[in-house]
Amino acid sequence: MLSAICFAVRTGNTFLGSLLWVDYARLVGIQKAHEEENSALE
Repeated sequence: MLSAICFAVRTGNTFLGSLLWVDYARLVGIQKAHEEENSALE
C-alpha cells in the first residue's frame, strides 16, 4: 500500500514539475523574444 502511495506521489510530482518547467521555459523564451524585437526596432 505504501509503495502505491509513493508511486502516485512521485508520478504526480514529476508531471506537475514538467508542466511548470515547460511554462517557465516558455515565459523566459517569450521575454527574450520581446527583448530582441525591441532592440531590433531601435
